[in-house]
Amino acid sequence: MSVNIATLILKKSLLALAVFSGAAGCTATSKTVVTLDYYQVGGTTLAQIDKEIKDKGPTINGSVHAVAISRIKMIPNISFQPFEGGCAVKRAQIKVRATVLLPKWKNRRRASKKLGQTWDNLDRYTRLHEATHVIIADKHARSLEQKLGAIRIGRSCEEAGKLARRTIEKAMRKHEKEQLRFDSSEKKRFAKAARRRKPS
Repeated sequence: MSVNIATLILKKSLLALAVFSGAAGCTATSKTVVTLDYYQVGGTTLAQIDKEIKDKGPTINGSVHAVAISRIKMIPNISFQPFEGGCAVKRAQIKVRATVLLPKWKNRRRASKKLGQTWDNLDRYTRLHEATHVIIADKHARSLEQKLGAIRIGRSCEEAGKLARRTIEKAMRKHEKEQLRFDSSEKKRFAKAARRRKPS
């Protein structure tokens, strides 16, 4: 990409966080739409909230309950332009649709101020974490648009379509790997932080 990736991610991080703090159904960019949904958690102690999340939180692979989750879809829209002796991609657009499920605490007024602060920290981190998942998807979608837009082969549009499908499949695998790598790095970071806080 011609722009600085670090700058792009920083700008989109701020944008995504603003979107996540607003109402459901907000648009991050013209091609990336984030919809928020919530599940209710109760409790007036940290242990009770933790149990509520473990019981009610969204499941990953049908088993492990997470605090929050982003369900992301990439929707390609591609058209082709034949030319003498070949075919090229005329238009390539990849829309990102993300549904983010977050916890909403309903017993804050009955809980201590300290627990409220703990919840606020969790909420901020959760929104940033899920925003990062959306940013990763958006980055891969824009990169894929560029790759698809560069397709121009000296054969039929049927062959160009096959090449486009292979390009999309490869990009989706790369995207999935980066999403998993991000989650794995976050788990390791938290495990390391927990070890440092553990009394000797």
